[in-house]
Amino acid sequence: MLIDLINQGNEACYKHYVEPHTPNFTRVTLEDKDFERIRQRAKCIIEKKRTEIQNLNDSGSMLKRWVTGWCGERVVEKYLGIEFMDLSIGESYSYNTPDLLPAGFRVGVKTCNILDFPLMKPPTASNICIPEIFVIKEDKNNYLVAGIGDYEVLNNAKNYTRLLVRSSAVQHKQAFYRFDLLKHRFDLNDLEIA
Repeated sequence: MLIDLINQGNEACYKHYVEPHTPNFTRVTLEDKDFERIRQRAKCIIEKKRTEIQNLNDSGSMLKRWVTGWCGERVVEKYLGIEFMDLSIGESYSYNTPDLLPAGFRVGVKTCNILDFPLMKPPTASNICIPEIFVIKEDKNNYLVAGIGDYEVLNNAKNYTRLLVRSSAVQHKQAFYRFDLLKHRFDLNDLEIA
């Protein structure tokens, strides 16, 4: 059943693993001023990122990825009522920390477009996945906070697949698709303190 569903592609998996749970997701609206501030800052950062070796063969969608990711972080700030976003520019290795660490939590944020799945490095002996808050972008202003995945959910390799990765250019990540296993309603008390 599972492999048959995955072989049907993103839309079939989305209908099975995500859509039934959307009544439990929280809708958050991003104001135009937030979107524009993020977009302008992302334009600055991609000039720096284009010089880094891991970005030399980027397909040209770097701006879109940065804007989507930062918008997801801003949505989580609004949802939780805290601030943690870091819009500074520097070397990527200096930023390989959990997104909510500036607010004192060891939790990340993963944002994907509607009908897509977030791409993550799957768990291995050398890569233990930390808790992540998952956000779905419906359009530039409307987002769904889908829930938080804990260590148990995110460190189960069965919750990932390469078959739902749309781009063949993505080499080291897989699609996390088990939105049915997320804790859909959560607050600051559910986050791991750093």
